[in-house]
Amino acid sequence: MIMSSNRPEASTTYYLGLDGLRAVAVLLVLLFHTQLGFVPGGSIGVDVFFCISGYIITTQIYQLIERGKFRLDSFWARRVARLFPAVLASIAATILAFSFVFPNSALQRLYDVSIYGALSISNFYFLAESGYFDAESKFKPLLHTWSLGVEFQFYLIWPLLLMASYRLGGRYVAVVSVVILGIASLLASVYAFPAYPSEVFFMMPFRIYQFSLGAVIALMGWEVRGVRGSLLVCAGLIGLVLNAILVDTASAGLVESHILPVVFSVMILLAIRSELAGQVLGNRAMVSIGQASYSIYLVHWPLMVIYFYGVSVDVSLQAASLLIAGSLLLGYALHYLVEKPFRFSKFTPPARRATTLKAVAVSAVALISFAKLAGANQIVVWPEEANKSPTLQESFPQKSGLAIDVRKRARYGLCAFSAGRNARFNVSGFDPKKCFQVQDGKANLLVIGNSITDSIYIGLMEMLDLDKFAVSQASYAGCQPAKKQELVRNEECRNFDDTRLKLALNGDHDLIILVSQWFSFGPTDELVSFIEGLQKRNKKVIIVSGNPFFNRSALEVVEQSFQNGIFEVDMFKYLIMKRNSTDLPEQPPADRAVRKVAEQTGAAYFNAFPHLCPNSTCPGTTPDGQLIYYDNRHLTVDGSRYLARALIPVIEGLLNKEASQ
Repeated sequence: MIMSSNRPEASTTYYLGLDGLRAVAVLLVLLFHTQLGFVPGGSIGVDVFFCISGYIITTQIYQLIERGKFRLDSFWARRVARLFPAVLASIAATILAFSFVFPNSALQRLYDVSIYGALSISNFYFLAESGYFDAESKFKPLLHTWSLGVEFQFYLIWPLLLMASYRLGGRYVAVVSVVILGIASLLASVYAFPAYPSEVFFMMPFRIYQFSLGAVIALMGWEVRGVRGSLLVCAGLIGLVLNAILVDTASAGLVESHILPVVFSVMILLAIRSELAGQVLGNRAMVSIGQASYSIYLVHWPLMVIYFYGVSVDVSLQAASLLIAGSLLLGYALHYLVEKPFRFSKFTPPARRATTLKAVAVSAVALISFAKLAGANQIVVWPEEANKSPTLQESFPQKSGLAIDVRKRARYGLCAFSAGRNARFNVSGFDPKKCFQVQDGKANLLVIGNSITDSIYIGLMEMLDLDKFAVSQASYAGCQPAKKQELVRNEECRNFDDTRLKLALNGDHDLIILVSQWFSFGPTDELVSFIEGLQKRNKKVIIVSGNPFFNRSALEVVEQSFQNGIFEVDMFKYLIMKRNSTDLPEQPPADRAVRKVAEQTGAAYFNAFPHLCPNSTCPGTTPDGQLIYYDNRHLTVDGSRYLARALIPVIEGLLNKEASQ
């Protein structure tokens, strides 16, 4: 989120370079969100904004505290008037625009998140959903408002901290308090990041150290000028640019993604009054963009989501240029029409202050009420053809029923786990005796992998003759089997995978089925070693890959097709895969490495892709009209049965071959 670019209310000096640094940050975010790929770390712009916010807000508050003129209610009132008119206007415009684009179920979610956005708590909403960098994030028009929540929550606690520390011992105690809080936040982030990366990304307490670094500079009054100042600015800017270009924040660690960008920002803030800062960051163009950066930030993401949803997720250089230009144009319009007219300073007459705050409050209540009522009354009207499939009608507009059915069949909370936010599905409840059962007189199968494992396990349980087969499962959402340890960001996944691999090696299962989408898998030497270890123990191995991954929820595509009077749905155009002369549709690039592993080790290889996407089509429903997916990748129970019909002959053939030898 971007801080105010008006002159600090209490500051006697305004540094143009601050607006220039905001411009750098917002331009990095714009380049990142155009999906071009040459700025994979552009999301660090948000980290830069937080550091700037800590610097400016601390300056504003503390100067007033020392003069005995700081009023908490006045500060919060200025923040509300500064931030809420523009964000409420942008949310309202987003709802209006997407009412012509989204199907009804997607609109219902948009109404829900708009309430959270209007209350500046959308970071909590998105924490409960998929990660910020997931494919479906491209279709969440208000995803960017998470940072506004972090920023406003910071405004609620920061003045209280500064006021209390000043009363206890003046500036010295304030500095010590800020440093201690910052160190605590940093240590908490470092400790939590391996197991809870989403919490570290979305939650304000884990971001405090970024605000604190800027705050310490403000409280200490540090500044570097002359040649050293110019060198600091130069090094900081080069560092930010290289960080954005060389680091993929979707997969990088905490240091590269969040700590280094703030260090580079601090270097620039220390020398913000240097000659080079004035020349590079304080020029008219950069200052102009920086002053409108808050509004630019608000409008850019909904505009891009409209393009991703309505045109393509593949963005050409020309399209990216138009999206950036459009973001700047709409941002300036919002800045001059809404943002500037509503904000006020200490010189604003009391009557106008009261009128502004009342207008903001009424607008917020009206927006929240509309979203609440519209969401509650959002219904799906089906064409006559949809009556052929009552199951489809009953499943919309929510995917929750289908997902819950899958979870029940997959024994979630027993042998299929997800990240630790939901204690019911926490991996701490893993019990090897339940998950690695071996039954005498039967062919014992063990399915290991990530959340895609459910698609295989459920189908086998539904379609196999359980008098002859026993199926066990050990899966963890987002946790790929036998992935190189140092590439696994989630420590909980790392430990669980190590445990399940050892149990698989030492157990008595006849066949091990390894399932994943194998994205960003990295070196395969550990996978090869694991498979060879299984084979030495006379266990058969099947690698399953090729599960389609779409950039749009299948439910929404099916629903939208029904609303357009169409009953047959093809998901093929929504596939996430690189297409060029060497990429065949039946073999997505993400799966080629594991196919080579199968060839190298002699393991069986099952490619789900041609079965789920035959002849350059990806049906959203089975031949008898049942939904295959409940989101953009995971199969329903009916979809699992559909896929199992193709996999079971491979399993039977492999086991019969072993028996005949």
